Amino acid sequence: MPCTHAERMPLYDQRHGPPFGRPHIRCIRLGLTDYGAALAVQRRWHARCVAERANVVLLTQHRPVLTLGYRRTYEQVRPSA
Repeated sequence: MPCTHAERMPLYDQRHGPPFGRPHIRCIRLGLTDYGAALAVQRRWHARCVAERANVVLLTQHRPVLTLGYRRTYEQVRPSA
C-alpha cells in the first residue's frame, strides 16, 4: 500500500491543540492516484482522524471507474455503440 509522507506527520502539536483554538483542517494533495490506492489512503486517514479527533481533506484524481449500484452485476452493463 502506498504511504504518503503526510501520513507520518502529526496533525497538529498535541500539547497545544489546533492553532488558535479553532478547528484545523489539513489539506493533503495525493495527485493522480490509482482508485484502490486512494481508497486505502482514505481509510487509513479516516481511522487516524477518528482516533485523534482531527479534520483532513484528501484531494486526489483517478482514472474513470465504473460504479455499479446495489445488486447489479457486470453482465447488466451494456457498452454504448
